[in-house]
Amino acid sequence: MTTQDPELERRLDPETGARWMTNYLKALTMELTALARACGKSNVHHLEPDDLVALTVEAAAMARSRWRAPTGSRTGDGRA
Repeated sequence: MTTQDPELERRLDPETGARWMTNYLKALTMELTALARACGKSNVHHLEPDDLVALTVEAAAMARSRWRAPTGSRTGDGRA
């Protein structure tokens, strides 16, 4: 990080910034590990792109349409 503004330079505390970044990365790692476990994965390296999709109403509707079987057969929700 750089600046040519003397006021901003005086306000920059690299030790505090480093501590904040360390805390952020630790929290991010913990959250990602919890996400992996919630997806049934033993390691974050086993996550796949589909595991990382944010579920919205629109995404849920698209997912349901992908899971739905063709007309005339069983639907994705187990009903005939």
